[in-house]
Amino acid sequence: MFPAALLAQAPAAEVLRETPPPIPWYYRMLIPEPVEGGLDWAVLEQVSVIYTQHGEQIEHRVEFSEAVMQHHRRRVILKGYMLPLNAPEAESAIRHFLLSALPAHCPFCMPAGPARLVEVETDLPMAYTDQALAIEGRFHALTADAQGTFYRLTDARRWP
Repeated sequence: MFPAALLAQAPAAEVLRETPPPIPWYYRMLIPEPVEGGLDWAVLEQVSVIYTQHGEQIEHRVEFSEAVMQHHRRRVILKGYMLPLNAPEAESAIRHFLLSALPAHCPFCMPAGPARLVEVETDLPMAYTDQALAIEGRFHALTADAQGTFYRLTDARRWP
C-alpha cells in the first residue's frame, strides 16, 4: 500500500462511470406517458455518475446528456407520482415532495433511483394523490446536490 502522502499527490483518475440500470418491462409499463409537449422520463435517464479518485478520497459528479441540458432552467411539464417528503398537517398542504417515474409500492421503499426522481418545490400547497399527476415548473439539472438529487422543479404547480 502506498503512503497517504503519495496517494494524495497522484493525479485524479476516473474510477467508474455509472448509468441508471434498465427498468424491467413489468415496471416500465407503470411509467406514465408524457403529456403532449411535456418532458419524458426517458430523457431524464440519460445521465451518468462519474466517480473519480483523488488520493484516498473518491468523489462523484453528475454528467447530463445534451437532451437533458436542453431543458435546464426552462419551464417543463412532467407526469409522475407524488412522494411526500414530510407529513404535512393536512393532506392538502403539501409543498415539497418527490415526483417519481414509478408509483410507490411500499411505504419504506424508494420506487426509483435519482435519475427517475425529481424534487418538487411549489409556491401553493397541493393535495396528496396516489394517482399520476402532471406538474409544471422550472427544471434544474443539479450537478452537485448534497442530497444526491439529480433534478429539481421550482416554482411548480399542478398542470393544467
